[in-house]
Amino acid sequence: GYQVFILRYSLGEQATWPNPLDDYDQAMALIREKADEWNLYANKIAVIGFSAGGHLAASAATMSKNRPNAAILGYAVVNDGAKGCLVTAPNTVQAVDYSTCPCFIFSSRTDNLVPVENAIEFMGALAKYGISFESHIYSFGPHGFSTGDSSIQPKDTKMSARIPNWVGDSIGWLKE
Repeated sequence: GYQVFILRYSLGEQATWPNPLDDYDQAMALIREKADEWNLYANKIAVIGFSAGGHLAASAATMSKNRPNAAILGYAVVNDGAKGCLVTAPNTVQAVDYSTCPCFIFSSRTDNLVPVENAIEFMGALAKYGISFESHIYSFGPHGFSTGDSSIQPKDTKMSARIPNWVGDSIGWLKE
């Protein structure tokens, strides 16, 4: 019941900010322009991003020209100075405003690359502006746990058995 588009955005030397956000804006404009032709609901488009890609999704939610209707942020980098993000990338926590779309946020307390404070700070900003959100901070799990399928994790990975629930929970949240 969902159509999916994968954004291939500027990386490496081409990733100087705001090039990744410009890539997103162009893609979202095209998707909305073609919504009738592609049988999409132009007013029900969500973005999802993980880690540094979560920064781009958070940027789309807070500062893009073509903001999504919802955002799903997985162990997302949202503040400045976090590992895995360009030094020129903006702090999306500071960009939250009344126009920010509803967000579904998930992370693990023990993420060794993107500290859980990223999710907590973003939730605080959303709450300050009265933006609807749902959050799941799992008690333990690695960075980059994806869908939580243990078959794609290293053998000795310690991960909460509930981590895979974010997938179904996020779909339920979108439906609501």
